[in-house]
Amino acid sequence: MSVIVKTVPSNEITRKFTISRPLELITVNYTEDTEGISAAKKWTLYPVVSMPNFMDLYPKLQSFQARPSDIWVVTFPKCGTTWTQEMVWLLDNNLDFQMAKSTLLYDRFPYFELNNLPNGERGNTVGKLNGMSTRRYVKSHLPVHLLPRSIWRTGSKVIYVARNPKDVAVSYFHHWKNMGKFTGSLDDFLDLFINDYVMCAPFHSHVLDFWNMRDEPNVLFITFEEMKRDLDSVIRKTCDFLGKAYPADRIEELKKHLSFKSMQENDKIKIEHFTGEYEEWQDQNYKFVRKGEVGGYKSEMAPHWIERFNKWSHTELQGSDFKFEE
Repeated sequence: MSVIVKTVPSNEITRKFTISRPLELITVNYTEDTEGISAAKKWTLYPVVSMPNFMDLYPKLQSFQARPSDIWVVTFPKCGTTWTQEMVWLLDNNLDFQMAKSTLLYDRFPYFELNNLPNGERGNTVGKLNGMSTRRYVKSHLPVHLLPRSIWRTGSKVIYVARNPKDVAVSYFHHWKNMGKFTGSLDDFLDLFINDYVMCAPFHSHVLDFWNMRDEPNVLFITFEEMKRDLDSVIRKTCDFLGKAYPADRIEELKKHLSFKSMQENDKIKIEHFTGEYEEWQDQNYKFVRKGEVGGYKSEMAPHWIERFNKWSHTELQGSDFKFEE
């Protein structure tokens, strides 16, 4: 396996990505082994921003053997991932609310590329998944070409969730500020985001690659805004994708469980407060399920940033029929 890894040169923008010091960034690309994968013709194959320790893990990730029964939820970070995971797991498990309320989401729906557990210990998601004999549910923030090729050869189901980049950027800032020890300002982070210097960037190709695959039989493409606007429709669409059906009263029960208030109070879905070596700098007031709004960026993002982000997306989406909702 030939993976192309390059160090991102330090510049006036990358130096804004600071914890106690500027972070070292790399780009990772894997463009090989696409023979027999028809969907690969739709992949842009751009280098992806990460940190050096990602390469300790990546060979195991790429060689992971997906199964036809696997169900993946894939998103750019802060796009409604947790909300979607909870919906998908319940729909595929006969709306077993008792199990959902008694078992951590991470145990039901492991995070594929997780390097470290919340207590600071090394993660071993691949080992955990390999040891499962039952259906596997997997969360990932990786772009399509860094995911295991076996997903596309076995036909594992993939549910992709997109979100407006302005809301993503603001939410990602708060995530890094409170869970990643980021010491910069919102302006600093927006500058990093719009220049594709955050983890999993570039942003637009991450979304567009899956949009271009939306007609593949094993892909379901939905948006955070769609879930907020018409959750009934998204639930029906997801049921059809998973081959499930439920009566109206059970769907209402699910919608109540998925409400913002319920999700914010649900201690089985959140990783808000790290322990162990991370505990001393963790903001104990941070909420992992923070606002859950469409357009929440308007209360935090200055007008000139809104204008810059709009122009950025307009340029990046040229030639595509995809548009972000506001």
